[in-house]
Amino acid sequence: MAALTVADVIFSDKGADIRIKRSKTDQTGAGDFKAIPYGSNPATCPVRSLQAWLNVYQATGDSPLFCTITKGDKLDRTSHIAGKTVERIVKQYFGTDYSGHSLRVGFVVTARENGADMAAIQTAGSWKSSAMPYHYSKQSDKWNGAAAFKLGL
Repeated sequence: MAALTVADVIFSDKGADIRIKRSKTDQTGAGDFKAIPYGSNPATCPVRSLQAWLNVYQATGDSPLFCTITKGDKLDRTSHIAGKTVERIVKQYFGTDYSGHSLRVGFVVTARENGADMAAIQTAGSWKSSAMPYHYSKQSDKWNGAAAFKLGL
């Protein structure tokens, strides 16, 4: 997220395609696109939020999508936000028990609880195997997917 540029985002009538040039699961830099659909609630829609940010930010091309904010609260459009800053922001707004990684875990749990199948979750998170998404969703799956619900009791 911290390494994205404005040019990495392509908007369409369905949402936004985000080009990921390199990631933890893609060390060779083959790249990938992630589809972010419009949310049903405009107040929490990630695509609309990103559009609103870009309208305020007024940066283009190879400018960092999320830039550094200086101590004087000025945007530094030449410098990408640091990964540690993302971590600090998550902790500041959600508490010290949370981290940047909590966003990935929360994605799995919430998507699973709302009926997403594990293959779609694995693809969205670029996991090479299903082991981690299954691990993350184990607690919610024990209730949501409990076979005992199908006994008709």
